[in-house]
Amino acid sequence: MISEDLCYRFCKNANGIRMQRGTNMDSPKAFQDLLSGIANSSEDDGAVSSAVWFLLLRAADKFHREKGRYPGTNGVPCTIDALDLKQRVVSIISASRVENPESIISQVPQNAIAEICRYGAGELHVIASLIGGIAAQEVIKLATNQYVPFDNTFIYDGHTQRSSVFRM
Repeated sequence: MISEDLCYRFCKNANGIRMQRGTNMDSPKAFQDLLSGIANSSEDDGAVSSAVWFLLLRAADKFHREKGRYPGTNGVPCTIDALDLKQRVVSIISASRVENPESIISQVPQNAIAEICRYGAGELHVIASLIGGIAAQEVIKLATNQYVPFDNTFIYDGHTQRSSVFRM
C-alpha cells in the first residue's frame, strides 16, 4: 500500500523525474559520435577539447594493454613513447570506421600526446582529491535518490579547470 505522504512527495517532485539508460562505453556508435564531435570542434583559445583527452586516455589504455606499461614510464624517452601513442590514436580512429579520419587525427595536437607521455600515469594529489570529491558526490546522489547523477563519462581537464560529461 502506498502511503498518502509518499504519493504527495511523488506528485510534488514529479517535474524532476528522469529516466537514464546507461550505455556500454565500448559502444561503436557512441564512440563514432564522440569522434565526429572532435572533427567538428574548434577550440578558439588553443585549449584541447575534453573529447580529445578522452581519446588520448583510451590510446594510453591500449598502449598499456599492448606494452604492459603506460607511456612515459620505465625510463623510455617521451619522444619514443609519443610516437607509439600517436600510432595507437591513429589505429583507434581507423578502427572506429568514422568518416574522414584524417580530420579527427589533425585535431589531436602533438603537445597533448606529449603531455600524456610526460606525466607517465602519475596522479597529482590535488587532482585525485578533486576527482574523489566528485565521485563521492555522485555516490551521495545515488544513495539519496534526490539528484540526477552523471550519465556515463566524466572528463576533467586540470590544465584549464574545465569538465565535461559525455553520454556514450
